[in-house]
Amino acid sequence: MKLSFNRLVQSEANDAVKWYDEQREGLGDDFFLKLKEALNLIASHPENFGFWLGSKTVRRVKLKRYPHAVLYDIRPGKV
Repeated sequence: MKLSFNRLVQSEANDAVKWYDEQREGLGDDFFLKLKEALNLIASHPENFGFWLGSKTVRRVKLKRYPHAVLYDIRPGKV
């Protein structure tokens, strides 16, 4: 399914990559890889993940190894 992003997503992702790289070289790349994995899972199986905080529309995928999650909703033809 096609993914569509809130305009702030790119900035938040870039900030997180930069912060992780400042903590340890290469960690930002690993974070970005885990983010891409989560986005690929969402695109391929958007209905497989639970709802966030009791919402009936917003779902959540936790990133592996990092204390972050991707929040999303499913709309006709896109996520």
